[in-house]
Order: sequence, then structure tokens, then C-alpha cells
Amino acid sequence: MLKKIPTRVVLLIIILLGLILRVAFLSRSPARLTTDEMSIGYNAYSILKTGKDEWGRRLPLSFQAFGDHKLPAYIYATVPFVSLFDLNPISIKIPSVIAGVLIIIGVYLIAQTLFKNKSISLLAALMVSINPWPIHLSRSALEANLGLTFFTFGLLTMIKSLKSQRKKWAVIAGVFFGLTFYSYVAYRLILVLLGGIMALSVFKLKKYKSMILTTLLTIFIVILPLIPNLVNFSGRARFLQVSIFTDPGVAAEINEDMAFCHLVNPTKLPKLCRLIFHKPQVWMFRFIDNYTRFILPTFLFIDGDTSTYLSVPDFGEYFIFLMPFYLYGLAVFLKRKDIGSRLVVLAFLLAPIPSALAGEPQIVRGSALIPLISIFIAQGLYTSYQLLNKVKIRVIVLVFGLAFALFSMTRYFIHYWFIYPYQFDNASYQMSQQVAKLLQDKHQDYDLIYFREVAPDPHIFITFYLKLDPLWYQENVVRPELEPSGFTHPIKLGKFEFGTKEVTNFICENNLKVLYLSKPDNQYPPTTTIYNFSKVHPQVKIYDVDLIRWQLKNKGEFETLCF
Repeated sequence: MLKKIPTRVVLLIIILLGLILRVAFLSRSPARLTTDEMSIGYNAYSILKTGKDEWGRRLPLSFQAFGDHKLPAYIYATVPFVSLFDLNPISIKIPSVIAGVLIIIGVYLIAQTLFKNKSISLLAALMVSINPWPIHLSRSALEANLGLTFFTFGLLTMIKSLKSQRKKWAVIAGVFFGLTFYSYVAYRLILVLLGGIMALSVFKLKKYKSMILTTLLTIFIVILPLIPNLVNFSGRARFLQVSIFTDPGVAAEINEDMAFCHLVNPTKLPKLCRLIFHKPQVWMFRFIDNYTRFILPTFLFIDGDTSTYLSVPDFGEYFIFLMPFYLYGLAVFLKRKDIGSRLVVLAFLLAPIPSALAGEPQIVRGSALIPLISIFIAQGLYTSYQLLNKVKIRVIVLVFGLAFALFSMTRYFIHYWFIYPYQFDNASYQMSQQVAKLLQDKHQDYDLIYFREVAPDPHIFITFYLKLDPLWYQENVVRPELEPSGFTHPIKLGKFEFGTKEVTNFICENNLKVLYLSKPDNQYPPTTTIYNFSKVHPQVKIYDVDLIRWQLKNKGEFETLCF
């Protein structure tokens, strides 16, 4: 396979293909930024302009943001690109695009270190280059994608250290693994579990004791500045906010089961039910369900992520024709006994845990699986091809296989680039850049701009697209008390206010020029309505209160309403 073309040339082609698939129509798909992406971008902009985050904290290692305490690596990585290209949707995605390309290289090197087989290594790189999961992550400003880059190269250098017994690789592995703690919270849990298992294994694997301890010590040194954040609320905030252990639905499920037990037999059955139905039981079965669904082919190759902002509906995270090669490759790989392969299998078993603890499979929380699944598929493809011992059969299979692969990829990318961003244009956020343009052009004409239940955290939409001065923002933002979960949502930002007041609340304030934006219907017809791409569903209704006031005065209804 691919023997007639130099390996470097093939790898370069794969990397260029991956880059093209990550930047083509980048401003179109995904259609909009999420609140997290806007928050990352504005905090990077704030660091660039003031050296402080949106809360006014100088060069923090934990960005409080909405109360979710974002990790610092991606935000600081974004600062140079915001400096070069200004604050916009493309500049904040560049670090993720670069990370996505580096992951292709990292997976190639892992496979080459494991197999010493250029064909398998190139196939593994190709799987990362062309499949929907790694591509979508690389086209969004996601902390997880940078964390995946560090994790991939940490895994690579850890395998190298164990195979070569050279401490320099162990130190580099520790640095990369340590950097994941600064990148994305899911990798913290994976590395804690991986590190704990590695620490325990030194008693059995004495040959690798020095490498393992060196890596663990390096990780500890790298994360030392983070330790205060790791032990306080900011280090646990995101886990507490999304964990199955804090899901109120667990208690509701138990109460419902207990109620039926009592209704069926109020004397004896409740005693037995109390032993069976309790929180640990619900947590255990939810975790098992979430975990197994993540690594089974149905999610990976058929259904994909259910969140439309993370995945194109009706497509898996890997192309469906690769499913048998994943299963076969995994089965073959599990038979390998070398230390590097065992480390990969261990990482594969640990990778779904953060997502399983938070809920149903999600491609961001489970992103550590990407290099591992890609390697298994490459193993399956190569081994399957080797089983074909006749040249004619190989040619026929290869031609038909490539034809079907090309068809599948074309079908997906037509959806991803030309259908998905318009059909699901509000999947990431309810307000479009059309609203941003309107605010940019008209916000100075009004004394008050009021948002009523338009979209989550509209303040970050305003700060990002209007590029509000960070010093002014820090001095003028008004926040209520923190919610029990740690979240907070500003209620005022200069002339911008956010709440649930009706448009009628502003009509009688004759001295104020008010622009009112709302998602729900109001008593009066809107001045402007912004629809989704299909022009069917209204996304934002905009009211010029001055115009409504003038119309009421012409009808003689203003005095009746306001006096």
C-alpha cells in the first residue's frame, strides 16, 4: 500500500487535506459561535488590551466567565491571533485549526512508534484528517481540541519513553500531560486516573519504574501553579455543574419508583424498594449506559452526537463504512502485548469516563478517543487488506472501497458545508450576526437597549461583536449574586439591559429612546423581525419603542395607557 510514493509526500498530502477540510467555508459552518466561543474570544481580547479578564483579574489561571471557570490555555493561545487579525469568529478558531492539524501528525507518530509500519501510520493520520469528529472540533474554538493536542503528544512521548527507556521522553510526556490540566477539564480526570494506575503499576512493571515516576513528577511540577485552583471551587465547578451526581432528575426518578412501590403494596414492598432504588444504583446504571454507548459502533458510526451544534444529524462521528474496520482493528489490537499498546488500550478505556459521568455521549468531553479510535480503524483497514491474497481481488476491493468512501465523504461534506449551517443556523446561538450588525449600526441612537429572553447570556454576544472596551466593560457590568451552581448572568451593561420586562414597561417613559429585542411575542407588532434561513421561524423580534409611542399618540391611545 502506497509503497511507490515517498512516505513524507503522502503524509504531507494527508496533512494538507486535513487543513483544507478544517478551513474550507470556515465562516459558514458552523453557522454561529456558541456563548463559550464568544467568551473565550472576548477574554482573550480583554487580556490583550488590559492584561485582565472580564472580571478584572490579572492574568488568571482560571477564567470565571459565566461561573464555569474556563481553563487558561486556549484563551492565552488565542491572544496572538486576536492581536494579528482583530476579534472575530475566524481569529478565535485559528488555534483550534492548528491544533487539529498537529493531532494528525501526532497520531501518525503514535502509530509509527507502535507498529513501525508506514501504511498503518498513514492510514491512522488519514482517519483523523477526513472524519467528521476531529474536523468539527477543529472548526470550533474549543478548549478540548487544544487539550487533545497535548494529550496526543503526551501519549506519543510516553510510549517513546517506555520503549526507549530514555528519560528525556518521560520528561516531555510529563510536560504535555501537565499542559492538558490547563486546557480542558475532562483531561484532568483522565490523567488523574491514568497517573494513578501508572503509579500502582510500578510495583509490577519494575523495568519501567524510572520512566513512569519521571513522568509523574514532571506532571506534578507543571501543574504546581494550578494546585490552588484544583482544590477550590473553581477546580470543581464545571464537574459539579454537569455531573450525574448533581442531576436533580436522579432524585425524581427514585421518588417515582418509591411512589409506585408504595401504591402497589404500602406495607412490605417499600422496604425492599428502599434497598434497590437509591442514588448509587441510579448513578451506577447511568454511568454504565453512558460509557458503553460511547464506545459502541451505533454512536460512533451511525447516530453521532445528539447536540446539533456539535454534529450533523443523521451522521456518525466516523464514516459508516469504517465501522467493521473499527471492530476488527480493536479486536486485533487488544491481542498486542507490548507496553505501548497496553498504554493505548488503557487510555481507550479511560477516555469515555468524563463524558459518561456527565451524561449521554458528547464529542467534546470524549475527545480523547479520537486518536485511539483512528489507530484501531487503521489497524483494521490494513489487516483486512492483507487478508486479500490475490492481486485482482485487492484491486477490485480497493476500487469499490474508494468509490464508496468518496461517495460517503461527498455526501457528508455537502451536508456539512451547504445544508447543515442553514438548516440548523441557530444550533449554536439564537442571535445571528445580522443582529450584531444592526446593533453595531444603531446602538448609539438609543438610550436603552433591552433584551427579553432572546438568547442565553446576550451580554457576551454584545461584547464580542461590538468589541466593547474591556476596561469600560469591567467598570460597567452589573451582575446579580452567584447562583448556587456558581453561574452568574449580568443584568446590565451600560445602556444594555437584560430581563423579563414587557415592551409596555418602556412606552410611558417618554424621555427614553428604547430599542427592545424579544423572542416571545408582545402586545404590539415588531418594527423588525429577524427570521431563520428558511424565513419560517422568527428568531428575534425588534421593537423601536419611539415608533410604537408615536403610533399610540396618533391613535389617541397613549394618554389612556400612560396617564
